[in-house]
Amino acid sequence: MNRGLALAAGLGLVALVTWASLALGTLASAGDAGAYGTAVIWDLRWPRTLTGLAVGSALGAAGCLLQTLTRNPLADPSILGVNAGAAFAIVGAVTLFRAADPTVLFLVALAGAAGASTLVWVLGSGGRGDGSPVRLALAGVVLTALLGSWTSAVLLQDNQSLDTVRTWLAGSLAGRGLPLLGALAPWWAAGLVAALALARSLDVMGLGDESARALGLRVTLVRQATLATVIGLTAVAVSLAGPIGFIGLAVPHLARALAGPNLTRNLPFGLVLGPLLLVGADVVGRLVIAPSEVPVGIVTAAVGAPFLVALAVRGRRR
Repeated sequence: MNRGLALAAGLGLVALVTWASLALGTLASAGDAGAYGTAVIWDLRWPRTLTGLAVGSALGAAGCLLQTLTRNPLADPSILGVNAGAAFAIVGAVTLFRAADPTVLFLVALAGAAGASTLVWVLGSGGRGDGSPVRLALAGVVLTALLGSWTSAVLLQDNQSLDTVRTWLAGSLAGRGLPLLGALAPWWAAGLVAALALARSLDVMGLGDESARALGLRVTLVRQATLATVIGLTAVAVSLAGPIGFIGLAVPHLARALAGPNLTRNLPFGLVLGPLLLVGADVVGRLVIAPSEVPVGIVTAAVGAPFLVALAVRGRRR
């Protein structure tokens, strides 16, 4: 019952930040009557808010799955190179082929995320299995830095592409239209359904691979399906809003604090907390230096970096 009340309270807070996202911003709207105020809300803020809700839920679910799969409290699509791989692939497609179709960009992001995550897994495990949490995190950090430098090098050679993706690379919900969200909505929905379907199997895997196999679980298949789901959800998020970090890192910790370590119970909290944090951060970014804006990716990084340090210090004390 306590978990149910907490989940209901979380949904209420999501409704509150959704209202704030529609009512607040650098352009006057809510207090203005007439066509201008209506246009600001429905043409600009409503698509932006829906995108934030979708991206937040995707990153929250991806973080919960990834931390459970790797048994690594530092696992996150941005730390393990998935975000960087998707971003590098999209920048390459925009620069070389002037790609603009949402489905094409999603498939490109999917390929980049898959390639980066596979490379991190190989480097972190040395080709011998799952790898330790520290090795996976270090491999992800190294690959993220490498891909980030390559992305910058590509953009420096093409000013037109730099202008096209500058705001997107910082992680932003601004300027996202409903057609883009509609094109990726089926992939987003499929990813969330897959995440919910895998939760029970991942809880069984928490008993250990041998025990899970003894209970009839196909461990390798579940691991591959989980990684594919994480990659798909991350590709959707990056295609919509750019490489936004730390949401996937923080949400699983908060979800476990509210619902315990069982993924079947804490994943619904991840689906609520992700949108809550991301849309809330977007509202803060609009107001903190108004009338200018801070991209939401910068806001989440500013909050997430101290959170990551706190996790590292806590783990060392333990």
